[in-house]
Amino acid sequence: MSETVNPIKNKTDYILLTRDLLQRTKDAKTNLRNYFMFRVGMCCVLRISDIVSMRVHDLYDADLNVKPRLTIKEIKTGKKKDMSTAHFKKDAEKYRDEVLKPRLNKTYPDKATKCLSSDETIEIGTGKNKREINKYATDWLFTSNRYPFKHVDEKAFYKAIKASAKDVNLEHIGTHTMRKTGAYLLYRGNFDDVLKDKNVKPNNNISLAMKVLNHSSQASTLRYLGLDKETLDKAINDIDAFDIEI
Repeated sequence: MSETVNPIKNKTDYILLTRDLLQRTKDAKTNLRNYFMFRVGMCCVLRISDIVSMRVHDLYDADLNVKPRLTIKEIKTGKKKDMSTAHFKKDAEKYRDEVLKPRLNKTYPDKATKCLSSDETIEIGTGKNKREINKYATDWLFTSNRYPFKHVDEKAFYKAIKASAKDVNLEHIGTHTMRKTGAYLLYRGNFDDVLKDKNVKPNNNISLAMKVLNHSSQASTLRYLGLDKETLDKAINDIDAFDIEI
């Protein structure tokens, strides 16, 4: 039976989890990598497979400036995902300065942005699939600690986020939590506790959530966010026709 994974619905829980991610090991760069992966996944509503497969040039230009938009092709669906980077630009700059630049300077001491500006190509594939790609296009955005030439493993991130969830007593947290949380925030308009404190009604913009998730039906989106039963219960509870006194 698959594990139930839910979105984070309250800002207090989000802060607890992400703060723990930033502090949980003695390696500050690993902590920052895991935290930034969570931010990118949430803000761009991405699957973990798409996050670990991101390249440096997906997010940064040839001068290592943060691109205004992140545009990738989803691995699972093959559909295009185009999202603004505005909500995590400061995080991207911090990651660039503290993790990415030191790594690139070590890899390419003659020119740190060589992987982004070089025209050198190599051939990959065979037969009909044979093609040329940029020699440095395989620089992963999120690298493995053990094997720096490989991207971080999904299982490694899973262990990190599960450990942080355990630290702060949060249940049903997994690698889908980032994507589900991002979609939930776009659906509701904000975290539930923030809406309650501000006495603001949720937007419940199902069309927007469907669009960012690349879903084709409202039912799929509500089910993905764990709201199908919740929405049904609320609709039933709001009907006063059953409240009959005799």
